[in-house]
Amino acid sequence: MDDKRGIVTITKTQHGPGSGVPTLDNLKLVLPKGNVMQAGGVTSVDVQLLGKLNPSLPLVQYCCEFYLLLEVTLVDEKWQSLLDKLTDMLAEQLARYLELACLGEARHFFFANKGWASEERGEQFTQFLTELSVASNSTNRKGVWLKWDAWYGRYGRQLHVWLCSIFSSICWSGGMGGPKWLTCIQTCLLYRRGRVGKVAFIDMAFGLEHNNNVAYDKLWKVGNLKYLLDCRRDGQIGELAPYASSTIRNIWEEVVGGKT
Repeated sequence: MDDKRGIVTITKTQHGPGSGVPTLDNLKLVLPKGNVMQAGGVTSVDVQLLGKLNPSLPLVQYCCEFYLLLEVTLVDEKWQSLLDKLTDMLAEQLARYLELACLGEARHFFFANKGWASEERGEQFTQFLTELSVASNSTNRKGVWLKWDAWYGRYGRQLHVWLCSIFSSICWSGGMGGPKWLTCIQTCLLYRRGRVGKVAFIDMAFGLEHNNNVAYDKLWKVGNLKYLLDCRRDGQIGELAPYASSTIRNIWEEVVGGKT
């Protein structure tokens, strides 16, 4: 049978009668199909423009599976390729989300930072702020997200640096922008520059928050993610198992569960 969840399809093949544990060869990643509406009015039609960002990604489930598989591979390395697949997918999804979400949040800059002198920061930065201002006045959060690829093609990774500068402004107040969003884009920039690996980046990224909630609630359902991350931090890794798919839960229980 297939366990279809967002962008992962897992086909279960038993090792032996009643084992319930899949073989690694039958675990594969696939992209979703259809027009799925999620938070912020983003549909899967937009995914092509958003760079394969999956609006139906089950974030809480994948978070739990990531940490469970980290523990599993410490005991049995045969599951490493499964962890690698999940890690590759999560790193790109989280990084892409952070880039788009930070750009979308930056659209509030002009309401919170009237009179801020961009001229002191260079001609290209001033040009980017002008373009961002026009987009902010003519479209919503999602519309600004869709500008990322064009601006990145024009400005490159300088775009991340400029977002750092925007969120470093002392003029932010209330629930917009500021230090927490700065941490989000800085974490993404560390990964994009290769300063941290995929596993470390994912671990850092899961704990990110904006001013009101977990950082990822602009697109994905975050549920009790904060609670589960606290459980993982406190060494209660078994608390994550019920939130994983039956496939990953079976692997965890067979390899590690009885040893915790």
